[in-house]
Amino acid sequence: MATREELNQAKQDLSLLTLADIENFNLRTLSKKAREIGIRQFESKEGQIYPSKVTSRTKKALVSTVWAELEDFRNSRIAVQTQPQGAIVREVPYQSSKVLQESIWADFCKVCDKYLISDKEDRGITLATDCTSLGAALASHIKNVPHYQTGELKGHHAHISDYREACLFLEKKISQEPIRRKIMEESYPYLKSGANRILKETFDIKKDERARKELEIRQSESIEIDVEAFLDWAQNILAKIPSEPKRGYWRDVAIALAITTGRRMNELFHVSTSFEKINDNWVWFSGQSKGKTYSTQFFEKYPQYAIPVHAPADGVVAGWQYLIKCGLQVEERRTVNKLYSKNLGSYFKNIKAKTGIPVELTFHEQRDIYAQIALKIPAIPEVYETIPHADKREADYACYLLGEGRAVYGDRYQLQKNLAFLSYMDKYLVKQ
Repeated sequence: MATREELNQAKQDLSLLTLADIENFNLRTLSKKAREIGIRQFESKEGQIYPSKVTSRTKKALVSTVWAELEDFRNSRIAVQTQPQGAIVREVPYQSSKVLQESIWADFCKVCDKYLISDKEDRGITLATDCTSLGAALASHIKNVPHYQTGELKGHHAHISDYREACLFLEKKISQEPIRRKIMEESYPYLKSGANRILKETFDIKKDERARKELEIRQSESIEIDVEAFLDWAQNILAKIPSEPKRGYWRDVAIALAITTGRRMNELFHVSTSFEKINDNWVWFSGQSKGKTYSTQFFEKYPQYAIPVHAPADGVVAGWQYLIKCGLQVEERRTVNKLYSKNLGSYFKNIKAKTGIPVELTFHEQRDIYAQIALKIPAIPEVYETIPHADKREADYACYLLGEGRAVYGDRYQLQKNLAFLSYMDKYLVKQ
């Protein structure tokens, strides 16, 4: 019998999933998750009682029961923010990122509507003041609420991530407004200015951390590794994909895909991801998870772009389709690591031991190996369409292959040299 702490942990792990995510679970996974959160039996609409072992006929009823249990958990959850020693501990109501975004959008609309109906001479000054104050309130709230996944105090990077997510949400909403759009676009910079003022310390700390990390990377010595057995293992896995899900085999497939495509974990398991064969060595990839300020325009223009693969393209496509058959795709990227990283990380240790890879290489750092090998593969015409002179700029090409630091503005091509490129090229050195 699970303890209360174990039940709450299981509910917390599932609490960020959407209803669609739960509906996409296969029968075995759904049954397992139901038992993990304490559901041993469930009731249909007709009042019939079923055990938690689900069938295709009773799946809908169990999904409803699981969702109701998670809704109760979300509504009752209180995140405790710990103050410095000697201070009073205060409670902050749990508020998801989505709720916060909807709240700030509603307040933003009120401020803009107030301006539209006003006929006062100083209404422009009032609008700027109100939006600046609203932005400051947004940033203050983000800094004060504990991390929505763990209930612990946020790190500086989490502040910035949540703030940028809120800004992207507002920008999308503004673009969909036919009537208020112009005034919203004019007042939006004031909102960001107010928020930036509150988060200035956070941005400065992150900037200093990046400078320190860059210096460490430049001064560190590379670890030379032989990846032949590593690649052979991945290629063999993708060459014999089962026609039907096989227990636990999804871990081999996911790791093999990461090795051969260089994609992040939250890209492999996201519903927007797809791989489409171009030729034996290249595929179209869509489902990019990162789009920093300077690269957002690139990924909006090229949501699908060509990448080389270190296994036959047919095997890569089959491996991706196998993960879908297993019902492992999710809608929220932030839930991927919570659901799969522990399992994959533990299993990855066995693969590294078997193929002679240093134990310190992480799942994410497989992208290092992928990039170094991929740099030796000549670009194809589909790449030149998106990156001018791809064969002449090694750093530029590497960033493109990894989905890092891209920016394309009309005919002007710009490279954002960043820590990602430095770390991928300097920490490990693949033997020639």
